[in-house]
Amino acid sequence: MSNVRYGGPVEILPFLYLGSAYHASRKDMLDMLGITALINVSAHCPNHFEESFQYKSIPVEDNHKADISSWFDEAIEFIGEWHLWHFTLLSRSTNSQCIQIQVAG
Repeated sequence: MSNVRYGGPVEILPFLYLGSAYHASRKDMLDMLGITALINVSAHCPNHFEESFQYKSIPVEDNHKADISSWFDEAIEFIGEWHLWHFTLLSRSTNSQCIQIQVAG
């Protein structure tokens, strides 16, 4: 987990990265990776750069009772739309459900 938080985002697929809230708050890192869109899976983590990136917000509370699965279809659709445009996706996570997925091109 320390690599995800303090190193760079982890590439899951050629168009999908898993990162942290720290990564999503670093515009220089997002720009370096070519990130252009993010999915923010959190009720409390801000969208830091709305003027620079496309965001999809999924307001999930950070607790074991949260029904994150009800948002899967919307997240998959968003990822699919960006993937069709040959962008790369980055996901961020600080705690169990503060996740942001960011798309890069």
